[in-house]
Amino acid sequence: MAELTWTVPMTGLNEKAFRTLSEDVARRYVGVEVTVELEAADTMTAFFEVPEDAEGPAATLELSVYDLGRDGRVLSVEEEASDNRARWDDACQLGEELAEELDGDVLD
Repeated sequence: MAELTWTVPMTGLNEKAFRTLSEDVARRYVGVEVTVELEAADTMTAFFEVPEDAEGPAATLELSVYDLGRDGRVLSVEEEASDNRARWDDACQLGEELAEELDGDVLD
């Protein structure tokens, strides 16, 4: 399973700030919409709805922030999540842009 992960300098999970940044990223693309959910006490997820285009079918791409407690927070793009596998390049691009908005540093 492929995965891209970034450390993000958040102090806890700020759903409102994460939503705002996710919406900023979505606005860069025609027809892309995003919904943010606090899925658990330690997980926030942005669900990007990507329309059908030359790159592939319409898809829901899932990017999550996990609170690892003392180890900090990470943004993750997982191939197995939602439709990420079908539109992996798009999921990675959204992840990179969201990580940049969150001042994230890629993990190897």
